[in-house]
Amino acid sequence: MSNTNLDTLRNLKTGRTDWKVKCRIVREWRGVTQTGEVFKNFNLILLDAKNCMMHAFAPTAVADRLGRILQVGNIYLIKNFQVKDYTDKDKFRPLHMERQIIFNSDTKALQIQDSEIYIPNNMFDFYEFNDLKNMAKQQLNLIDVIGILHSNEMAMGTNNKNGKNHVNVKFKLYHGRKKINVTFWGLLAEQFHKEITKELEEPVILIIASGKLSTWQDEIDICNYSPTQFYLNYEHHSVSQLRKKLKDPVFWPDNCESQRKLVQLCTVSEVKNLGTDFIQEEVLCKAILKDVKTTNDWNVSVCTSCYTTTENKDANYWCPNCKRIVPSPLKRFNISAIISDDTGEMEIKLKDREMRTLLGKNVEELENEDKAFPKFITTIQGKQYTHRLLITKENINRINNVYVTTNICEGFIFDEDILKKNTTNDDNQSFTTQASGSSYHLDNLSGLQDTSTVTTTF
Repeated sequence: MSNTNLDTLRNLKTGRTDWKVKCRIVREWRGVTQTGEVFKNFNLILLDAKNCMMHAFAPTAVADRLGRILQVGNIYLIKNFQVKDYTDKDKFRPLHMERQIIFNSDTKALQIQDSEIYIPNNMFDFYEFNDLKNMAKQQLNLIDVIGILHSNEMAMGTNNKNGKNHVNVKFKLYHGRKKINVTFWGLLAEQFHKEITKELEEPVILIIASGKLSTWQDEIDICNYSPTQFYLNYEHHSVSQLRKKLKDPVFWPDNCESQRKLVQLCTVSEVKNLGTDFIQEEVLCKAILKDVKTTNDWNVSVCTSCYTTTENKDANYWCPNCKRIVPSPLKRFNISAIISDDTGEMEIKLKDREMRTLLGKNVEELENEDKAFPKFITTIQGKQYTHRLLITKENINRINNVYVTTNICEGFIFDEDILKKNTTNDDNQSFTTQASGSSYHLDNLSGLQDTSTVTTTF
């Protein structure tokens, strides 16, 4: 079947049942009763070639039949199912998606080979630790986090619930200067303890998918819920990137407090006149976003594996880093804008994460058929923002007058415990930008699970 005849997960809506999707099953879980009895029905997380994830539910009536077919790690053509909107009563959703798939007696699934379509092995929507306190105030969504695990700080215990002892494992997860408390309970805790006692590369990097957030005595806690899964030293580019950061003594959590760096608050004029000692440093700037450049290159296509901007080659998307054609690249914001304050103005570049933070939408939601610049983007004009800017060698040497914004929030936010202005004026207040939210991270195709074929006839 041609991929052009397929539906994408992002486009699924209620009112139809004749949907056809190709997707990889990346996670599975079953609920349990208070006494520990496992439900017959089961849940899946599906991922398609457009890098969209969606929750699917197999009710008891079809669980046996579909359970024999659908296996985590494999790609399937799935057809004939219902789509249901979440309601306000649907708390702790595993994904930031407003809908879910419901399988029924008409649902069919056929396993297909990986060579037929490119779908990553997994996908995570990581949140920065700075953003977790706000997320802990809501009960709508579970979240994904990644961090460094110190196994020597782990404690294991038991508690009695409903007349039965339940194991719990408690530890801290670090990411740079920040840390959060983690508690795993029950079967997941037993599985985690078993895996963590194996010989693993140190330091261990842990991914928690669909964890449940809460606060206790003003500290962030994350624990497991039904969909929660963990990944130790997972074969994923974000794990590799974090391991590289460990070589930086400022980042490593054992040294972060003593080597903590202060971020300087600058005016626009001061940013444009910084010296060579600021190369590859970040500064903060309070400025009005005066104008957005309405150019046709407001978004770019990037590789699904390494996120490098693709090039056009023989009418295909070509990744110069991976040296391969990317059939369905990701779309990312690439916005140029002018910011100004009382001292002058300058041009900045706003990347995908920062634009999603400001707009609450991604490229696909704004893209028009005629590829014209979406007017909705101009709604960010004329407002005050706190910008975190990366200063490059090209900026200092006046080769490039465009400054890249690495973080942004609306308004001028002050937090003397985190960021301070340097010594030019000791009486000036200091402030920090708000966290910029989550960002998606895709897996590559390495380390696939067993792909033995189990099919059903259409």
